[in-house]
Amino acid sequence: MSLSIFSYLKSYIPTEKRNPQEDYLTQLFAWILENIPGTATSYVRFLCDKNSNINIPISDDTLIKVDTQRVVSSGRIDMFLSVDDKWGIICEHKIDSELSENQIEKYMLSSLELENRKLFSILLTKDKSQHTQKADVSLIWKDIYELFSDLLSSYTEENYFVIKQFLLYLEENGMGKEEPIKNTLFNAYFDFIELNQKLDNLFSRLALEDWKNICPKLQNIDPDFLKYKPQFNRSRWGRKGIDFFSTWYPLPGLFAGIIMDTSDHMIYPIDKNKGPDFVVLLDYNYDRQNQGIRQNFLSSDEFIELKARLKTNHLSFELLLDNELKNQWRILVLKKPLVDILDNLSTYEEQYQAVLDEIKLGINLLCQVKFKNKLE
Repeated sequence: MSLSIFSYLKSYIPTEKRNPQEDYLTQLFAWILENIPGTATSYVRFLCDKNSNINIPISDDTLIKVDTQRVVSSGRIDMFLSVDDKWGIICEHKIDSELSENQIEKYMLSSLELENRKLFSILLTKDKSQHTQKADVSLIWKDIYELFSDLLSSYTEENYFVIKQFLLYLEENGMGKEEPIKNTLFNAYFDFIELNQKLDNLFSRLALEDWKNICPKLQNIDPDFLKYKPQFNRSRWGRKGIDFFSTWYPLPGLFAGIIMDTSDHMIYPIDKNKGPDFVVLLDYNYDRQNQGIRQNFLSSDEFIELKARLKTNHLSFELLLDNELKNQWRILVLKKPLVDILDNLSTYEEQYQAVLDEIKLGINLLCQVKFKNKLE
């Protein structure tokens, strides 16, 4: 019985000295080669095509075994492919780290420890500049991306999904398809600088408003306003706007502003063509040592009641909660395109008032339930 993909990942235990991203990628790649029919054969054939000296006969009946974190006297081999128990392919994988001194050469002296197989070496890195030691085949992860992209249409629906997720992971980490720079992006560059500055001016001024009087319901989060401290943040975690409280537990944090960069929050725009979304959201601490406090809050009657109310009525906002939130520091999100708020408003003061009104609207929705949590 083959192990699940989660067991493959679990078998790697991160340490301070080892790059988890690097090893997780190796474990994921190994699971695919071991469990999706035809992938290992395609990969070994691909390697043979890269170097005629790797003269391994490959057919559909070729037996390929995949092993990871293989320990030999000279170190730990990232991935080892045994082909028909006669040939061995040593695969060294790198993302941001560098090779140790003579690392590949040392591994290639391990024939006895690797059952006297004829050995070949593969160096697979994020960038070609990391090819600092000789290997039988030197690749970058983009080569793997292209190989499996070409094969993608040949997989069944279930396997297609896994391969697609593998390719997306490579893309997300800068190892996928490289798209050319579109000329239209240059046209928008200086406009973006101007927009960024205008948004800074807008939200830095909004942060100075008397929000305690504008939104009395803020007391439902912090009854005595002990942690109430509205502060403008220009670009923290890719968001621009106002943090209303200085803590994210045992009470939630409250933010109103713009998601400028979705990579941290993973809150994607409603309509990319309309630009970034305006959001009002609740944060809650997700550190491991605070999991008990966090879970108590999320399972509290007050928070459950708040979610139920929002599901029934979230006005003109789009509501995100529970499994819709990919970043677990965010627990409730209200959002709408900023351009829709400012549309048809011709003066700065009109736009200022419109954003203020939306912040007030969002806060009143998220603070409509009184939380019982006490500050420590």
